[in-house]
Amino acid sequence: MKTVVVEFGCGTGRTLIPLIERGYKAIGVDLSRPMLEQMEKNCAQRITQRQNDETLVSIQANFVELDGLADDCCDHGVCLFSTLGMIIGSAHRRQFLDHARRTIKDGGMFVLHAHNLWQQLRHPGGWRWFAKHLAEVARGKCELGDRFATYRTISEMFIHSFRKRELESLLNDAGFKVETWHRVEDQQKKSATVGWVLVCR
Repeated sequence: MKTVVVEFGCGTGRTLIPLIERGYKAIGVDLSRPMLEQMEKNCAQRITQRQNDETLVSIQANFVELDGLADDCCDHGVCLFSTLGMIIGSAHRRQFLDHARRTIKDGGMFVLHAHNLWQQLRHPGGWRWFAKHLAEVARGKCELGDRFATYRTISEMFIHSFRKRELESLLNDAGFKVETWHRVEDQQKKSATVGWVLVCR
């Protein structure tokens, strides 16, 4: 029986397809139907000797509404490219992590990427942004770490950046234990931690 890996926020399959090539069965979950369709096309082009149509299962879903995924249906899980930070509201992020913990079998790995809040201070105007951000947090307009930014061709994209303790607490509350923190460094300033890749169980 093949090991099953689920990716939350699979996009076009750049993480899942290499895993399929290594013999895993993959479940890709994404909110975007065009992304899922492109992943299926990419998979069909690269996986030429698929044993059956169940090598890749694609599911269009909101990450806080994953009741359709059965308990313990996956051996491992992946959530990369700051997908967790794209979920608006700490309560909704917790809902998603509850679903992730429920669907991943006990002992299975959950690999997660998130951005570091304090890295924002290194950007030009970072301290000015932070002062304004704190005022908005105090007025209840947003949560600490929320921001809107231009990402590639997407303008005003929501992204939540985390404090290390906040992220660990969120995962612990959902039933995950962080085993390893891998720093994601700024390519130009190696001492700067722009985020983390965490291995949890």
